[in-house]
Amino acid sequence: MNWPLAVDRNREALLRIILALLASLGLSHGGVLKTLPRFLFRKALRILIPAESAVRRLIVMAVYEMERRGVKVKLQPRTRFTNFMLLNPCSETHVPAFQLIDTHKIFGQEAPDYASFGQAYDDVYAGTAQPVDKTPIPAASLCRRLLALKNALENLPNQAKRLARWYARRDLAYAQKQPHFYSPLRPGLPIGYRKHKREEIDEVMLDCHSLARLTQNLPDSS
Repeated sequence: MNWPLAVDRNREALLRIILALLASLGLSHGGVLKTLPRFLFRKALRILIPAESAVRRLIVMAVYEMERRGVKVKLQPRTRFTNFMLLNPCSETHVPAFQLIDTHKIFGQEAPDYASFGQAYDDVYAGTAQPVDKTPIPAASLCRRLLALKNALENLPNQAKRLARWYARRDLAYAQKQPHFYSPLRPGLPIGYRKHKREEIDEVMLDCHSLARLTQNLPDSS
């Protein structure tokens, strides 16, 4: 397996998809929109959710390739570790660090139906569309997530080092018999998976998912 080629190919595809989405929303030069029409918000979510899953898996692949080349990271001392995004709720323009860890399933509760996001947008192509819902809804959080995703793709080596440090903290936690997620990827299918693929992002996400799972079943050698 040519891992550098696999990483570069999927990174370029994801960056192209995200840049096209940002351009369609008028965010090519950054910035955060306070609101979006509901149909555009759903269209963006339809791409954003599987794209986030794909980028997490791309970062797993990048870490594997980094380890194959013998690159090591230095673990800085810290008081505690969190799996959550670092957000500044007081700033509307703050771009958070990309969330490296999948949101894990809560068993016994019904999972959100991610495939339903953007249904009104899809109905346009099926010829069954209702009048387009242009009701404005808050979009600042969605815009920050899109920009965080773009930043992660443009700085993939830095994201790989972040995840490598997460692995190091995980190993340290296990050595000290402390609870910790074993993998940044949740079991089963990725968040945003759709059985009926409608967008290019669906194919890219599944490719990244398959390759990331493969890295976790290979020995640590080149």
